[in-house]
Amino acid sequence: MAFGSGNSSNGFDLLNLKPHKVSTDIQGNLLIYGLPKTGKTSFAFNMWKDKCLILATERGYNYLDGAMALDITKFSDFPKILKQLRDTNVKEMFSTVVIDTMDIMEKLCVKYVCDRAGVKDLSEVPYGKLYGELDTELENIILGIAREGYQICFISHAVTKTSMDDDQVTYTTATMSRRVNNLVAKFCDHIFYFSMERNDEGELERWIYTRGTDTYMAGSRINGLPSKIKLDADEFKKVVSDAILNIGGTKGEETSNIPKPIFKERTFEEIMDNIVNMVKSKFMETDNMSYVKEITDRNLGTDKLIADCDRRDKEALEIIEIELENKIEELGL
Repeated sequence: MAFGSGNSSNGFDLLNLKPHKVSTDIQGNLLIYGLPKTGKTSFAFNMWKDKCLILATERGYNYLDGAMALDITKFSDFPKILKQLRDTNVKEMFSTVVIDTMDIMEKLCVKYVCDRAGVKDLSEVPYGKLYGELDTELENIILGIAREGYQICFISHAVTKTSMDDDQVTYTTATMSRRVNNLVAKFCDHIFYFSMERNDEGELERWIYTRGTDTYMAGSRINGLPSKIKLDADEFKKVVSDAILNIGGTKGEETSNIPKPIFKERTFEEIMDNIVNMVKSKFMETDNMSYVKEITDRNLGTDKLIADCDRRDKEALEIIEIELENKIEELGL
């Protein structure tokens, strides 16, 4: 087969490569953080409306009529949702996943990792092992959502800290731990700080800050954005659209209204029965038990078997169940 014939077996055909077009809709993942009640969740909802799925670790959507939201109470909820996000019908429903807030997602993940290790604090296991596991668990969810083609909007609260050096500089950042802050930042194309300041009449006005300074964290890949924009979704869209048009962008498409999915909690017994059936029918009968051991060792530890689990291990079993189902699909069992 001649090179460039358009039938490359590896899926690439450089002769048919098309120029990238920049939409005037804001693209890429973003982190928005700010003080309580500055309107972070409302802003995210008004940006993407019915195409926005809010994964709510706190109920910031209570007064958002029409919001499509799922309440998250434990870390194992995230792998279950990720599995549904792979469904092509769900992809037609949503374009953006909002994690509200990333602060509490981190706390849920810390609890999960500590419970799995049988400790109360990440620092109890030497050599930083559990901190690495925390990073891995969070990255697996974030990367999983991104790889399915969804835009991610992380929401966090803000905290102002003072440096310990002689200058004692105050700096405002998101309230996640430093390591998770850094982890999220590397996935983001935009970091926006939401704050308030008084105008000449003494009235409080809310603003989106788009460029970082010595006193707060912010930044964007969009050239030409003003350093601050009025905190209003419609105004923000217009300013972003104008900035992108100036660099040759093209108008984005409107979205349509889609109904909400159903998310059902199952019992410990149902999860155990499903796992046992999968292990027996899919892995034992095909001599693939090594994959089961790999998955259980990672989630339960090397000295614990699925048969040893009780209700305290339900969250770990939910993740094992998802990973076994994914492995069955991968192997075509």
